[in-house]
Amino acid sequence: MANVIEKTGKTVEEAISEALAAIGAKESEVDVEVLETPSKKLFGLLGTKPAKVRVSLKVPKPARTPAMPEKSPDEISKSDSLKNSAAEKFAEVKAVAAEKAQEFSDEVKTAAAEKIEEVKSSAAEKVEEVKTSAAEKVDEIKTSAAEKIDEVKTSIEEKVSEVKENAEEKISEIRDSAEEKISGIAAEVKDAEEEIAEVEEFFDKEETVKRAENFLQNVFAAMKIEVEVKTKETDDGYIADLIGKNLGLLIGKHGQTLDALQYLTNLAANKADAPGRVHFTLDVENYRARRAETLTKLAKSCAEKAVRERREIRLEAMNRHERKVIHTALQDNHRVETHSAGEEPYRYIVISPKKNNRH
Repeated sequence: MANVIEKTGKTVEEAISEALAAIGAKESEVDVEVLETPSKKLFGLLGTKPAKVRVSLKVPKPARTPAMPEKSPDEISKSDSLKNSAAEKFAEVKAVAAEKAQEFSDEVKTAAAEKIEEVKSSAAEKVEEVKTSAAEKVDEIKTSAAEKIDEVKTSIEEKVSEVKENAEEKISEIRDSAEEKISGIAAEVKDAEEEIAEVEEFFDKEETVKRAENFLQNVFAAMKIEVEVKTKETDDGYIADLIGKNLGLLIGKHGQTLDALQYLTNLAANKADAPGRVHFTLDVENYRARRAETLTKLAKSCAEKAVRERREIRLEAMNRHERKVIHTALQDNHRVETHSAGEEPYRYIVISPKKNNRH
């Protein structure tokens, strides 16, 4: 049977029950570690992410060793007698070992002295041989180096002469080549400007807007709802106002459905091979403005809480437009600072009190 097991479930309790059943133990006999808590997936449209736990059997404590029984007086007397006998034997062995060690030490010293003398004599002979050989090598190197130096000097003088003769010709060739390249670059720049003008003419925003509106009408037709789409241009792109009855289903929780539809609209409107992109923002019943107002109030309330409790406040995951509303709402608040953390689509904002704030 495994000592560690991992299980998932709709809730943490269900995952723990599955793990206990699989490992065959009670909850008091194991250690439980929650790896993941249940959470909703992207845009709230694709179900929920299950909880995940790890269950490990606890290691049992070792049993205590029983105490040894007390010895009788006879046993204690016998034990002392054995100890005294062993001590006498040890003393005898120690004396014999000392004599043998002294004899061995004298023999080793004598042999070592003889070896040292032999090594000294051999080393002296080797040193003389190395000195003689080194002197011969030094003479050879000096002679060879002098010859090489003369060869290098001669070669350098010949190369300098060649370079001087060819320098003026090379300079003239470089000048002519540079003038040709400059003329070619000027022609390429002119051609590039003409191509850019053609691309700008090709990029028609009106066609992009029509693709966005047609995509939305096809979606609404498939949903069997009547929606009027009014598009207007802004500094950041276009806003498509969706007008109709009972359009709350297009917004979803915290605008998740509206954000998903907006993402798909931008994909459909902007062709992959188009030279530029147009950004579309979808709005229903002035939801974006009302949501921005709610987020602004939330930002200010959380900022006050962060300052009051002197700790970080983490907000729920938001899209980049809603995060921008939070950052903008608090950019002039000198008591707190904000930053985004996490990975899309679960990126969130952290509001922190500034360290130098004492109020």
